[in-house]
Formats: sequence, structure tokens, C-alpha cells
Amino acid sequence: MHSDIFIAATGLIAQEKRLEVIANNLANANTPGFKRDVPSFDGLFDDQLRRGINVELKAVSNDAAYPFFQGVSVNRTNTDFSQGPLRHTGNPNDFALQGEGFFVLTTPRGIRYTRNGSFQIGPDNYLVTEQGYRVMGEAGDIQIAGDALQCDTMGRLSAGGKEIDRLRVVDFSDPSFLKKEGDSLFVVADENFHSGSAAGVVVQQGSLELSNVDVVRAMMGMMDALRAFESHQKAIRTVDEASQKAANEVGRL
Repeated sequence: MHSDIFIAATGLIAQEKRLEVIANNLANANTPGFKRDVPSFDGLFDDQLRRGINVELKAVSNDAAYPFFQGVSVNRTNTDFSQGPLRHTGNPNDFALQGEGFFVLTTPRGIRYTRNGSFQIGPDNYLVTEQGYRVMGEAGDIQIAGDALQCDTMGRLSAGGKEIDRLRVVDFSDPSFLKKEGDSLFVVADENFHSGSAAGVVVQQGSLELSNVDVVRAMMGMMDALRAFESHQKAIRTVDEASQKAANEVGRL
């Protein structure tokens, strides 16, 4: 394969991956607690390809500074954990976090973390998610005894005039160790990485944190990716046509 075609092909694959990430962000634009993904582009160099090594670069270009540049790839996606807008629902079982931190859930697969505070009271009076996962408090899984659930900004829960527990809200010094698992859930990718109590977080009952996806910005990114994809396609056709022309003319000579 001609080297220029190979470089353009890596661009096609990278833009295709970028489109997939943006499409997934847009699909979850209305999912409470969803955090958008951002693709990370890395450069490929001929010596790295031979040795199977990838060097992380924020930006690369095919100029004199990188004489052995051989293309670009998307090796990973990073999650943007910035705060999403809050929407008042009036539902006493909805909770939103203002500031850094995550609700803690008990699932059959172990402890999971989420920013989606759309909870409900299960048939056994436990506070659970829409999937039935139990919400944890400082004393364990939260079981509601009584009516008129109330929660203050510190996460202290009470019902029927009696204090029940306090929502367990944790934070991570480096949230990049969190891995998405679907349904707005996160799991710690490194077992040696531990959480700590969230400081300064405010709990708002009767509200939900919406997705932090900016729909307009995502649509602009999608159009930009499509234009880049088309440019790489055009580059491949141009190189291929030039190669065919050169081969035919050389053959006549």
C-alpha cells in the first residue's frame, strides 16, 4: 500500500471512531447523569509501528518536525466529568449532586458509582435505582421507614420525623480511573484505587442532574468529522489516480 494512502486510511478510521463517540454522546443527551466522552488522537510513527509502541501526543502534524509521521489513531476516549445542568422535578425520590462526587450503589457485580439520582422506593422499602440497584448510605443500603422522605443539602435522610441515614457520596482524586459500564454507572478500573468522602458537595432533593452533552457543540463536531472523513476519502482517490497514471505512463515508455 502506498504510504500516503496508508496515512489517509488511518485518518478515515480515526474520524469513524470520532463519529461513533459523538453519536453515542448525542444518543445520551437526555440521560440523567451521563458524562460525555472525548476521543484522544495519537500519532503513529514508522519506528513505533515496527516496535508496536504508541506514544501519546496531544497534536501531531506531517511536517519537518515529525519526518517519520505515519498516521493518526484514536487509542482511547476520555470522559468529561464536568457538572451537568440541574432540572427541578419535584419528585422527592430524585436527587442531584452539585459539585464533585458520586452516589454509591450495591449491585450484583459489586459496588458501582453514578451521578444519576433518579431513585425510587422498592417493594422492600429500600431506596433503589430504576434497575433495582440499592442506594448506599453511611450505614449501608438505605431502607425507608415511614412516609414523606426528606433530605437536606448534606444528604441526611429522614422520614416520618425520624432520621434514617445519610446518602453516601464519594469522590476520586483522579476520576480517570473510573470506567463506564452503561446505565450511567461507573466502576473503578484499578482495584488499588480507592474513593474518599466528597467535600463541599451539595445534595438537592427533587432535582436531577442532566447530561453534560452540549447538543449544538456535538452536532458541530459531527459535521466537522464528516468533512474530515470526506477529505481523507478524496486524498485516497487522488493518490490512487496519480499512482495509476504514473504506472500507465511509465509502462508506455
